[in-house]
Amino acid sequence: MIRSIVHLKIPHFYVQAECLQNPRLRQRPVVISPLSAERAVILAVSPQAASWGIRKGMLLAQATKICPDLKVLPPTPQLYQKLSERLLQRAHRITPITEPTRPGRLFLDLTGTQGLWGPPQDAAWKFHKELRSDWGLFGAFGIAGNKLVSRIASQVSPPLKQELVQVPEGEEAAFLSPWPVSLLPTIKQHHFEELIEELNLQRIRQVACIQTQRLRTVFGPSADRLRRESHGIDHTAVHLQDQMEALTQEHHFKNDTNDWERLTLQVCQLVRDAARQLRLKNRACQRVRLFLRYTDMQEAQNTQPMAYPSFWDTEIEPRALEALKRARKRRTRIRYMALSLEALKRIGDVGATAAVSSLDHCKDGMDLEKRQKITRALDKIRERFGEGVADYASTHRHPGRTSRHPARSEGIFAEQRSPRRSAPRDDGLSSVRNDGACSTP
Repeated sequence: MIRSIVHLKIPHFYVQAECLQNPRLRQRPVVISPLSAERAVILAVSPQAASWGIRKGMLLAQATKICPDLKVLPPTPQLYQKLSERLLQRAHRITPITEPTRPGRLFLDLTGTQGLWGPPQDAAWKFHKELRSDWGLFGAFGIAGNKLVSRIASQVSPPLKQELVQVPEGEEAAFLSPWPVSLLPTIKQHHFEELIEELNLQRIRQVACIQTQRLRTVFGPSADRLRRESHGIDHTAVHLQDQMEALTQEHHFKNDTNDWERLTLQVCQLVRDAARQLRLKNRACQRVRLFLRYTDMQEAQNTQPMAYPSFWDTEIEPRALEALKRARKRRTRIRYMALSLEALKRIGDVGATAAVSSLDHCKDGMDLEKRQKITRALDKIRERFGEGVADYASTHRHPGRTSRHPARSEGIFAEQRSPRRSAPRDDGLSSVRNDGACSTP
C-alpha cells in the first residue's frame, strides 16, 4: 500500500497564537521577547517585523531602534501549549495516527483513509480550510510518501498563497534536487553547516551524485543516512503520541549566563519537571541528553546513558549534571538549554529489574522509599494547587549559600560578582514537549 504522509507547518506559530488573542495585531510588526531582561533577545518574529530586517535571536534593544512602532509581547507558554493541544485534537478527527514534533507542526498518516476522506490532498485541503475559517491560522501542507519529503515540502510551500505541495510517489529525488542542502535533517543535527560550505555543496542534487564511499570520508558514520536523505528515502513511521520516544524540557534564560550554580540549579529544575511528566505518562527514560546554545548561537550537547530505566528525579539528576559538565566547554554565556529524556519505555515493559536496580544503587532501601513518597506527594500538591507552590529546597538559591561545585564557580567560567551576593533567580521561559510537542520559540 502506498503511504500518504502529510506534514502541517504553521509558520510564525507563536505570533499567530498571540494574534488569536488580539486580532488587531495581525497587520502590525510584532515580536515575542521577555520584557524585563537586561539583554532580552527576540524569540519569535511576525512577517511584518521580518520585513524591517528584524530576525529571531536579535537583541530587543536593537530591534526597537530599527522599527520604532514594534509591538513587543512577553511569551505565554500556556497559550502555546493550549493551542497545540487543540490543534492535535482537530487533527485526530481526520486520523488517529498523528505525531506532533514542535508547536504548530504535525505529521498525519493518511494511509488507508481514502475511503473516508478521498485523496490525501482533499483531506489536507479540508483541514486547511478549517484552520483558516475557524481559527484564522495560516498553514503550509506537504504531502508525500514519507516523513522526510513531506516535511521539506511544507517548508518550501508558500503558506500565504494557500497552496499545498504534493510529491508523487517515485519523484522524491527529483523534487529534492534543486533545494538547499541545509534542509536535510542530518546536516543540522550533526552541525555540518560549515563543512558543506567549505565543500561548496549548495544543492541536494550535489550530495545525491556523490558516491557513498566518498561521503564516508568526509561525513563519517552519518554518510549513509545523508545519502538516503538526498534521494528522498525515509522509512520512519509516524509515531503516536503515547508512543513518544523522547520528552524534552526547555528553558530560555532572561539574561545570558555562565554562572555554574545558576546553570546547575536550572538543570535540576528541568529534571524535576521532565521526570514528573514521565511519571504522569507512565514512562521511564534510558538516556539523558542536554543541549546548550550560547550567546553567539554556537551549540553543544552531551548524552549520558542511565544505568537502568527510571523516572525518579534523584536518579536522573546526576546524569543530567554530568552531561552539563561535559557539554559546557566554553566561557561564553549560555542563552538556552534543553534537557531531553530519551529511549522511553512503558513502566510495565521496564519490569521488576529497574526496581531491584534502584534498591541496589541505594545504601538503604527505606531511604529510597521515603524519597519516592515525597516525590509522589509533591506531584499531588502541584496537580491540585499548581506549579511552584512546593518544591525541593535544592532547586532554589539562598543568599550566602556557596555553590555545590566551588571549583566550577571560580576561574574562567565564573561571572564577576560578589561571593556573598547571589545572582537573582532567572525567570526565563520554560516549557515541556513530547518529542517536540510543546516547546518554546
